Amino acid sequence: MNMISCKKSIIMLVATVLVLTGCEKKDIELEAKPHDGIIIASIKNGNELGERYQIATVAAISFSDDLYFNGWEGDVIATANFINGGFTMKLPETVSDEFLRKFNNKYGKVDNPNAGIACVTFFKSYNTEGIHVGYFDYLSNKKYWYPANFWYTDSDVTLTSGRGSYLSLKRGWNIQYENEEALNNMKWEFSNVNP
Repeated sequence: MNMISCKKSIIMLVATVLVLTGCEKKDIELEAKPHDGIIIASIKNGNELGERYQIATVAAISFSDDLYFNGWEGDVIATANFINGGFTMKLPETVSDEFLRKFNNKYGKVDNPNAGIACVTFFKSYNTEGIHVGYFDYLSNKKYWYPANFWYTDSDVTLTSGRGSYLSLKRGWNIQYENEEALNNMKWEFSNVNP
């Protein structure tokens, strides 16, 4: 991973932690909506990107808690072929225990400490030789870069920061946006590992 990609990953994770810590406002409900686990990604200039980087497959990377586990790697929770400038991915209907973690974030708490949680924030892309060539993120088109998160939980749960912001998740898949405005301005974006 080059410095640009690493910095972008750090910014993404810090943004998620900052949202969960509620650093600006108190008692803010973060927006999460139940999701069917089917991700349909149509990438702007996707055919050109696919050809240039020979993108063949895309993998959903699962994280769950504090700056997370396995370094920057995370776990591959689902894959899809990159076809016609995009991909359609079906996240697992039931996430196995190997991908679920207990929420152990030093910045907040969970109302059900036994809940198993997973979070997908970005998607790695691989070329025809299986070499990692970049990332896809689902981002809000706003002044501040903010990714959507796909959360899975094995039971209804509420994550609360130490400063009052909270995120309520229903059992199964949920998608978290920064707010309703972000929901209406989301776009898929590609970052190359070695520009």
